[in-house]
Amino acid sequence: MPPWRCRGRPARPGPRVKVVDAANADIGYPTDPQYLEGPWMTKRDGRWYLFHAAYYGPAANQGYWTNVAYADSPLGPFTKDPHAKLFFGGHVNAFDGPDGRTWLSYRGENPQYPSTIGGPNVDPVDIDAGRVLPRGNTLGPITFPYQVTERFSTHTDSAWVRNGGTWSAASGRHWTQLATAPVTVVPGTAYHLKVVASGSLIRVYVTDMTTRS
Repeated sequence: MPPWRCRGRPARPGPRVKVVDAANADIGYPTDPQYLEGPWMTKRDGRWYLFHAAYYGPAANQGYWTNVAYADSPLGPFTKDPHAKLFFGGHVNAFDGPDGRTWLSYRGENPQYPSTIGGPNVDPVDIDAGRVLPRGNTLGPITFPYQVTERFSTHTDSAWVRNGGTWSAASGRHWTQLATAPVTVVPGTAYHLKVVASGSLIRVYVTDMTTRS
């Protein structure tokens, strides 16, 4: 028997719990999907994102869409994104692209792009203030805009990685101040500085050596 095949019934660790409902009354959206499927959960900067596909029917303005629900714990409670329809397609898989952004691979379902329906698609996803920004589908080849030189931490709290960049500091340099914010540091304590670009926003984090937030 092949190693990936097994027989029997797997034991459920606990009772079955519904964490996201297909009905959209909770977010005030006027229509409900017939069903939800294809869940994929990922963690980004301490927040949990439960992507799922929603089938609204065959009508041109309905179709098969991806939405997401948010939670501070993998066990919930989850709150659905009020947009209900982030983009055409479903069965997503989230991964970190070489440009430092979050990307999704998914099954194409956009009726405007018949050649992509049923096939694998990839697109970047922008996350701002813990929310996924809705976007359309891309038609054509995808090119990553750049390669990250340094990635001291990842969204999934994996190991800190150096990619060979050169770092230096010198007096007399000219800097452009964009913003300021107070921060409390303890003398003699080592900290990590993390800069995250999200669309038109730049976020700066100062964390200890353990948190890696």
